[in-house]
Amino acid sequence: LDTSANQKKVKREANVRLQWSLSDQHDGKEWQHLSFEEVKALRSDTSLSASGFMMEYIATKDIQPGEEILLDYGTKWEQAWLDHAKEWEPVPNAKAYSPSYVMDDVAGLVRTEKEQATHPYPSNVMTGCFYRYSNHERNDGIAADTKKLQGEATTVKWKMDRYTFDYDNLRPCSIMQRDEKINNQGQSQVIYTVMMKNWYGMKKEETIPKGEIHVVNSVPRQAIRFIDKMYSTDQHLANAFRHEIQIPDDVFPSQW
Repeated sequence: LDTSANQKKVKREANVRLQWSLSDQHDGKEWQHLSFEEVKALRSDTSLSASGFMMEYIATKDIQPGEEILLDYGTKWEQAWLDHAKEWEPVPNAKAYSPSYVMDDVAGLVRTEKEQATHPYPSNVMTGCFYRYSNHERNDGIAADTKKLQGEATTVKWKMDRYTFDYDNLRPCSIMQRDEKINNQGQSQVIYTVMMKNWYGMKKEETIPKGEIHVVNSVPRQAIRFIDKMYSTDQHLANAFRHEIQIPDDVFPSQW
């Protein structure tokens, strides 16, 4: 990749620029006429909404449907990128890295926990399942008395509704067992028995009570996804490229 040529292309073909938003949907529309000290004082006013200054992209030439939006990030960003591209080296074990979306494409069958003990998946991924605990709780009464479930296992059959595959319902799960059954159409189907786990920030009604071992069977392969572990994707690597985007000086009010 000729990064130098690529940056020159962006400079030459940039089709948008930044300006302060003229929308009425934020508090900062008139702030550019104030002094910096006045703006600073307003930002400390808790009675105002959370949105202060907003910026918007303004087209500098006609942009056709499907055409890429190009913004000039500034000379310092350009030089930083050129230096990064010149000095960059892969992190250790980079060849073993496989993001979650690649794992979903290549893994037809999902290994059980026992199988993973001898044939582990890449350390950056874990298994997740689409599952609505609240749906099963409401219909099956599995958590009617949380105190009785401390340290006990509950087992239910996986069921799908119109919201099951919303990404809010993707949670960590451990693959306990893999079975094969014949469905109603006489076709062979692989199903899984999994132990569902909680995900940080889940809604209260979707949270499995503490102490409950929640096992779900008859989980189809399409309900299982590989998930990138926190801070394991490319953007979190120590040698990832990071640099602020420059805002042209003429965008800022002269009194600042």
